[in-house]
Amino acid sequence: MNNEWLFLQADSSQAEARVVWLLADDEEALKLVDTIDYHAFTATWFFGLNEELHNYDKKKLGYEHPIRFCGKTLRHAAHLGASKRRAAISVNTDARKYKIPIVISEQTAERALKILHSKQPKIQSIFQNSVIEIIKQTRKLE
Repeated sequence: MNNEWLFLQADSSQAEARVVWLLADDEEALKLVDTIDYHAFTATWFFGLNEELHNYDKKKLGYEHPIRFCGKTLRHAAHLGASKRRAAISVNTDARKYKIPIVISEQTAERALKILHSKQPKIQSIFQNSVIEIIKQTRKLE
């Protein structure tokens, strides 16, 4: 008997966001994610930036720009239904952890969460509401 083991860790570009969009039935986001750095794009919403995305695109820059990092972290917080406090703590804690020079306030996090949910309402109306209903009905996630 052969006792060989193979450990594999796969990472796909913006994978967590892709799963949420699939479960939220957001075809527009799923199409666009293959053409741009969606986390950089999201960050431009939060910070009201009219600059080209390439200024924040991780592949083009070769590193994680603080603005993109904030866009990514706040997007993930929004997907999980985080409060403004939880979202700000997540950005600030992870930024310290990864030595990314950015700090945001709860007000900034609140504004960002509102913007994201207004631009992509299916995250709350379909994805998050589906999760809530499943938990209410079964008291578990399968």
